[in-house]
Amino acid sequence: MECKVVRQHLQGYLDQALSPELQVGVAEHLYRCDTCWPEFTGLRYLQIALDDPTLHDMLLHAPSPLPADFTQQVMARVYDERPTGVNLILPWLRQRWSGRQYASVAYAMSATIAIVSAGNMLYLWNQTTDRLALWGVQGQAYWEVLQAQAGGTGAHASASLSHWFAALLQLH
Repeated sequence: MECKVVRQHLQGYLDQALSPELQVGVAEHLYRCDTCWPEFTGLRYLQIALDDPTLHDMLLHAPSPLPADFTQQVMARVYDERPTGVNLILPWLRQRWSGRQYASVAYAMSATIAIVSAGNMLYLWNQTTDRLALWGVQGQAYWEVLQAQAGGTGAHASASLSHWFAALLQLH
């Protein structure tokens, strides 16, 4: 017999409602087949349990009684197993600091960044103005040299102006 046919006749075999030839065929197959035997034993244990009326009612009709504090137990377990956030600074701060303390640290860090940025801008501005002042002094010195070489004439001054720009570019 095939496993498919035997599985269709398992309940009839348990109830002994099969023909004698089919009953013997199913029995022979069950004792030889390793895949059908566990299914048969499970069905047989279920039928034995359902023969007891009290057990039958407990399994199929009446739910099992819950403890009185069932909801509290479930909620405590949910609370214990909730996902926690990752604290990148120090893990122990999460338990000791409040939200206001975190906010004050964030404000202090923002103020520090703003002050450092303003100081950096002033430093760069100071360097730029120093460089501009140096260029102004150099330009004035070149202009005086140019006028000294030109001897005060405008024609000679315009010819020497190109030499003055070349000298200025060579310095920088």
